[in-house]
Amino acid sequence: MNREPRYEVLPHTADLGVRVRGRDAAEVFANAAYALSDNLIDLRAVEPATERVIEVSASDIEDLLVRWLGELLFVFEQEAFIGCEFDVSLDAAEPTCGLRAVARGERVDPARHTVYSEIKAVTYHGLVVTEDAEGWRAEVIFDL
Repeated sequence: MNREPRYEVLPHTADLGVRVRGRDAAEVFANAAYALSDNLIDLRAVEPATERVIEVSASDIEDLLVRWLGELLFVFEQEAFIGCEFDVSLDAAEPTCGLRAVARGERVDPARHTVYSEIKAVTYHGLVVTEDAEGWRAEVIFDL
């Protein structure tokens, strides 16, 4: 079992910034999705009972991360679906990057789930997606 945290919160005055790491870009995207979900709702009470397939494309890997997280936020707002597990496949070859993912989770049940805060949007401010000596890393800020 991986005991390392999937993300860390970055200091920010008004919004929520997170840093995620992974062995590859797909793991970073999965961990970023987990960070988004974990800051929307208490994931300890969420079961991976339902699957949702999500596909997005973008001009580069940074835009792909924003579109991916934005789509998850849209699904949460429109369908009250929250994911707790994410299997991500990436094609990060520019000029068009693509992502296909399976999000496992369930509809929010106010009797069982604690909603933490409203995330209004995923921003491009301070956005980083990069490979370094330790693997892959991304930093993203959520507008609260």
